[in-house]
Amino acid sequence: MSVRKTLLLLLTLLGGVSVWGATCGPVRPFDSDGGEVVFLPGVKEAPPVGPSAEPPPFGPETGQESTLTGDIPPGNEPSTSEPNGPEPTGSEPLGPEPGREPTSNVDASPGPDAGPEPAVVPEEPMSSNETPPLQSWIGEPCSSDSDCAFQGGRCLLPSAGYPQGHCTKDCTRTCPDQPGKPVTFCIQATPSQGQCVSQCNTSLNPGNGCRPNYACRSRSRFNETTTQKDVCVPFQSSQDKGTLVARMYITYYYLTEETNYTGTANTTLYDSQCKALVSVPAKFSDSVCIEGSGKLKDGRIINYAKSCTCGRRCPTGGIICYSILDKSRYPWGAGAAGRSLNPLRSLAVDRSIIPIGTRLYVPEWDGVTIPKIGSLGGFKHDGCVVADDVGGGIKGNHFDFFAATSVMWKALEKIHPTRTYLTVYKNPGRCP
Repeated sequence: MSVRKTLLLLLTLLGGVSVWGATCGPVRPFDSDGGEVVFLPGVKEAPPVGPSAEPPPFGPETGQESTLTGDIPPGNEPSTSEPNGPEPTGSEPLGPEPGREPTSNVDASPGPDAGPEPAVVPEEPMSSNETPPLQSWIGEPCSSDSDCAFQGGRCLLPSAGYPQGHCTKDCTRTCPDQPGKPVTFCIQATPSQGQCVSQCNTSLNPGNGCRPNYACRSRSRFNETTTQKDVCVPFQSSQDKGTLVARMYITYYYLTEETNYTGTANTTLYDSQCKALVSVPAKFSDSVCIEGSGKLKDGRIINYAKSCTCGRRCPTGGIICYSILDKSRYPWGAGAAGRSLNPLRSLAVDRSIIPIGTRLYVPEWDGVTIPKIGSLGGFKHDGCVVADDVGGGIKGNHFDFFAATSVMWKALEKIHPTRTYLTVYKNPGRCP
């Protein structure tokens, strides 16, 4: 039998199974009538078939184990070493990892020459209930430099003598200010360096004008000794006297009482609208005009309101009108700016020298036993007093000591007579 016939017979027996050539199209079986073999043009290769062909990927596309059960035809067992096909080569693009959404074919990651990344925006805006981190200003507490988040800010630590820490910055003459914070000032920290501190402010820090463990002291501006301000510096010891004001002479005043005066109540006292308040003896009228406060027979407390044009003329000149005080708030009369007078502690001062509200220390009173007179006295004075009041005759280096009663005044005259010069310090650390 010829080779041709043998081949045709073989193809017939195979039942029309297509056989692929290496470089030509599919070879279909000849018809039984012995037709010609036909080559399909343009087909160079085709997927392999048969037991030796690579099996299709087995299981889900993510490479997870299949949940299918049953027998797997021989040759189609999944490979355990390459669950998602053969390892890609360098020339083949690497597709998305299993389980991830495919991305654009443009690489979005920054290259080595890319510019700085944009600022990270929080995924969610801060809730209105969340409190942003607080940042300290000059003179406020801190625990590290990062708490002083202003240009040049640094933290002076407790180990350096600054209780609860102290935000500052170096300065040469002036320091920055911030609304709602105490005004700042540049003081000398070392012979060659200035340091920013806060000025004393009794509105923001009631008491001595500084936060706890800091004292209000007068300091000169760095490299400018003629300019001084009261600033907050660490409180150093219970023996701290404060800043020397001056040697000043003492006088006394007190709450005068109508019950101490006899005579006909033929002198009218008026309020600031020139409306009659009460009629009192003339000598009591003279006394209350000088002292500024008085106690009527009925227990009411009257106090200087303003100069006016109605009523009896005061022995020191001018005419005074009065107001009735709330006795529960002002049992001993009122000083300047609505301050309540405190027996044996309040002073009237010249406010151009000592601001109202300033704490003072008079060492000549420190350790003096105040005599017991009625409900007053009977204790050893510590020298601590407060500038609570002013007076028409209080000018320059002169202060008026509030003795509370005329009897106490006479007793104190034996200790420090009127016009005795005493030493006055302001903002003493020893006085709370």
